[in-house]
Amino acid sequence: MASCLLAVSPCMVATMQNEVLARLVEINQRIAEEQRGRNDCKAKREKLDFNGHQEHVILEIKGERFYLSELDKGYASRLIRGHEMIVLGLQKVLNAKIRNHTYRIQQLEAEQRKLMQEQIDAGKATD
Repeated sequence: MASCLLAVSPCMVATMQNEVLARLVEINQRIAEEQRGRNDCKAKREKLDFNGHQEHVILEIKGERFYLSELDKGYASRLIRGHEMIVLGLQKVLNAKIRNHTYRIQQLEAEQRKLMQEQIDAGKATD
């Protein structure tokens, strides 16, 4: 093993380290994108909870707008009768998207940990 390490030039080691660093930066960027996507879905899902916010919930399909909520006398948003299944379906879709984002974040973090552990182990092997 030591003879193999001696045959590797310092330039090759630096190149390998740069590749690992570039991969770690890429993973961090992808994690940030997934977290933004997950937070966006969570914000949309919260609007479907009808917990007193003062905004209409509108579903738009090909330019056609469908109001799913109305404002009551206290200006709190409440579900329009008969639209419960639409809202339930939207909640399920958003929950699935949140789970998918969370799963991808976990996979990327595991890959990140693995790369970092490999670098730590490689550093110990050369000491």
